[in-house]
Amino acid sequence: MHGSVEGARRTRAEGALMAKVRESHRPDTEQGEHDRKQQVLTPGTASAVHGIADALVIKDRDIFFLCKPDGEIPIGDGHGYGLYYNDCRFLRGYELRMAADFGDRLASSAGQGNAMSIELTNPELETSEQNKQQEKVPKERIGTTWHRELDADSLTLTDTITLSNFGMSDAEFPLRLRFDAQFEDIFDIRGLLKDHPGKLHDPAWHNDELVFQYDGADQRIRKLTVRFDPAPLSKEGTSVEWHVRLGAQQKQQLKVSLVASVKAVGGANGGSGGAEAGMSDEKIVERGQRMGAHGRHGGRNSHGGRNSAADTFTEVRSNSRLLDGIMDRSFKDLQMLRSDNAGAEYFAAGVPWFVALFGRDSVITSIESLAYDPAVAEQTLRVLAAWQGDHVDDYRDEQPGKILHELRVGELARIGAVPHHPFYGSVDSTPLFCLLMARHAQWTGSLELFKELRGHVDAALEWIDEYGDTNDDGFTDYESSTGKGLVNQGWKDSGDAMVNADGSLATPPIALVEVQGYVYAAKRELADLYDRIGNGDRAKKLRDQADRLQERFEQRFWMDKDRMYAMALEKGDRQVAVVSSNPGQALWTGIVSPERAGHVRDALMSDEMFTGWGVRTLSSAEKRSNPIGYHLGTVWPHDNAIIAAGLRRYGCDDAAHSIASGIIDAASSFPEYRLPEVFAGYDRSRFSVPVHYPVACHPQAWAAGSVPYLLTTLLGLEPNAFEHELQIRRPMLIPMVDWLELRGLRVGDARCDLRFERTSGAIAVEVTGLEGDLRIITEPRTAARAQHEHRTHDGRSGDREQRSASSHRNRGRDTSGQDAEASGGSDPGKAETGHESGHGTARGRHGSDGQKAEAGSRRQPTRGRRG
Repeated sequence: MHGSVEGARRTRAEGALMAKVRESHRPDTEQGEHDRKQQVLTPGTASAVHGIADALVIKDRDIFFLCKPDGEIPIGDGHGYGLYYNDCRFLRGYELRMAADFGDRLASSAGQGNAMSIELTNPELETSEQNKQQEKVPKERIGTTWHRELDADSLTLTDTITLSNFGMSDAEFPLRLRFDAQFEDIFDIRGLLKDHPGKLHDPAWHNDELVFQYDGADQRIRKLTVRFDPAPLSKEGTSVEWHVRLGAQQKQQLKVSLVASVKAVGGANGGSGGAEAGMSDEKIVERGQRMGAHGRHGGRNSHGGRNSAADTFTEVRSNSRLLDGIMDRSFKDLQMLRSDNAGAEYFAAGVPWFVALFGRDSVITSIESLAYDPAVAEQTLRVLAAWQGDHVDDYRDEQPGKILHELRVGELARIGAVPHHPFYGSVDSTPLFCLLMARHAQWTGSLELFKELRGHVDAALEWIDEYGDTNDDGFTDYESSTGKGLVNQGWKDSGDAMVNADGSLATPPIALVEVQGYVYAAKRELADLYDRIGNGDRAKKLRDQADRLQERFEQRFWMDKDRMYAMALEKGDRQVAVVSSNPGQALWTGIVSPERAGHVRDALMSDEMFTGWGVRTLSSAEKRSNPIGYHLGTVWPHDNAIIAAGLRRYGCDDAAHSIASGIIDAASSFPEYRLPEVFAGYDRSRFSVPVHYPVACHPQAWAAGSVPYLLTTLLGLEPNAFEHELQIRRPMLIPMVDWLELRGLRVGDARCDLRFERTSGAIAVEVTGLEGDLRIITEPRTAARAQHEHRTHDGRSGDREQRSASSHRNRGRDTSGQDAEASGGSDPGKAETGHESGHGTARGRHGSDGQKAEAGSRRQPTRGRRG
């Protein structure tokens, strides 16, 4: 990371300077720390600015840009538009005027990821000052194409403005541009901390370049340089003007380049170094050593393959242009949200508020995308391991073995004004890190990454056991390290997210229902990896711990009155007795009793929880329910994707199908099929489209991964790469899809192409290509099972159904899935024991098509819950 001993020395020297700077800005008392943390960590919304639901967004690695649909960034405060880099908004105002008016927007698109285009036409324009004799330019005579492109290597936003005269006579008019830059920190923009400790210079002209500069308290000089081609006719303050003369049918083009730069005081370049830029302290040296020890691969994964890029995703196509469009948008957004830390990629959480490394968000997005590209998961695990906590720091909530919550690299984080360099205030990042390790191994069939990061996994498990239980009740919980109960540390982390039935806020320590599931699943699934490296004693201990946790879980979290699990336990092990979406995520982990899974399903699919678009975060029957409360009744796509996977795990197939159909329908209603982070929890019968949440991130990583994960769930893809197997369990297709193909699906070192096709009452699966050693096992969803799901209400899990197996030899084709239609939440999801179901296998070695996929032997499908 640092290319020489001298570089390391300079970094240590800068680190010593920064330590002094941090001490001068960090709150000097425990109460001061408490107050500052409460200010920035307990808001009820993501941001205090005006809505950005209609924003056009482009991003290239760590630089990103948002504007209104007409291309403008309003001059002034109170909005989130602008040009951002490393937690700083470099540009917060950009206006274009033709004469005194702005053009009328005809169309706009930002679907390319790092580029956008906007088409404008003119209102009626006054004559130019230079030619008072000219008649006004009629409206809709001048076309303006505003093309914008980001380049992360040069940290440049390049605008190409093309003016076209579509009339048969000459046109003259003035064109003006105006700019504003304040270099606000992301915490300032979000309204969480009004602090601007550096020096903002007055804008200055250097020849024909407009320069904005801010000298930060973190010893970084940030500049925005605006260049023009051709040079403007006049300059005044931060405005420029050209006199445009267009002959009939003529065009004229202007280029504007906005170049961001960051330099350390003393000359070290802090420019385009991704997440490293602007960071120079002793922690970076230490982390560089860690990343080196973990064998960074310079763009290649541990198997020598090329790291993630758009063309490495498993290809998905179907007869549905809508589904194809949603999947294409999802993959483009995932690609767009890739960021870099010390040479390893991860998914940044979301634009604009959370373009940063997040433990929870980056891990969940990696899990969602494992079937399509496991390489980012591998790199994410390395990055998180490198930043793993190694000492106790109450201000940052750091503890040995703990996985970070959020890493910020802006001025306020670097000087210690906020505890985010990095912040460890997350109760779930650590077990989720462990779970990702296990799930990655299931898809890749490799122990190399586990062996490489074994010490970090051990430390994470030790944190769960030693630090994760603050009150020694056997559950992983959270309480602020200051003892003041500052912040919620699960995925519902807004200040008012944890509410009791009477409307009061829950009192820490708080043990979340889903977090117990994360711990349970992590220990159960990691036990297999410890077995595989010959550590049977460790494996047995983990399984025993998981079993005991499950027993305690059933005793303490179940609410007899509501026939549902509590959202959490608060101080004194009292139940936070509200109906919420959280137990749906517990289903995903397998901790839920099979006898109670049907009751969870019934609660989730009730009218109070299921909107028709998805499951609400909090039941509409609860006192604190709010359809636009950030975590109090909204619908989160990633939450629903995880819930659907949990329902499928317990055989509640129709409920999972209803959720998947609702989320996919919602995606079709958002611009360019882009699911936002969250949308309002209004019932579908009330509005014909999902209602925007005003300041939701979009694109947002785990929202972008939601439909791909839902597809993995519906198709029933379950890998066991160690055994060279892929199980396809009870595949389903949504009503709009008659056939669907996966191409290049990776399981271990093998790749396969699969085709799913709707037949009369079933889903047929065909292996159309197979390369490598892989057995593909299909487990059908029978007509008897589907009918039984609609008539049974006793809560038994379909995973406990005993099935008989038969094999098929038909060029890899197996009629293996009973079709499931959405049931509006009425499906009990129970399977009757003893029904026979067809079961097919195909295995090939280095086959190239379906004809070479050889039918396998009879095999009993796996029974019971996974893990």
